[in-house]
Amino acid sequence: MPQRYIEIPAPVVLRNPDDGAPLKNDNGSDAAPITFLDFIKKLMFNPKWSESYPNIKSADAVLKALEIARDGVAILAEEDWARLEEAARNPKQVLMTPGGLVTQPGYGYHPRVTMQLLPLIEAVILASGKVPDRMTPKAVEEPQAAPVEAVG
Repeated sequence: MPQRYIEIPAPVVLRNPDDGAPLKNDNGSDAAPITFLDFIKKLMFNPKWSESYPNIKSADAVLKALEIARDGVAILAEEDWARLEEAARNPKQVLMTPGGLVTQPGYGYHPRVTMQLLPLIEAVILASGKVPDRMTPKAVEEPQAAPVEAVG
């Protein structure tokens, strides 16, 4: 079964594009860096993940693969990676508004800071089918999240 290896990037500190200072949270302190897991969980707000049984299973497999990642690498079955890659390339989010649920495109960040997410986005999109050099042989041999079977 083909697999993709996502090399987990360092957390990203979002910065003010005008002065380079870290963005602040509601209480005025520096906002926490965005980890790769935080970013992937935000991609899970895409309604695509709940459209079908295979998509739900893929979402579960993606999160499990990140939980058990070793040597800074998450291993995904090709089918699960393909769904994640689509969500990273074409993000959507469901938002609760006074008028009800609304689906909107985007990652949920201001457009001027979204480009700072490129290391996180590209880690998904550029995932390789080749085992990264930094992975130990034991990490490669141990089973990862199970692949999703297509439902007819």
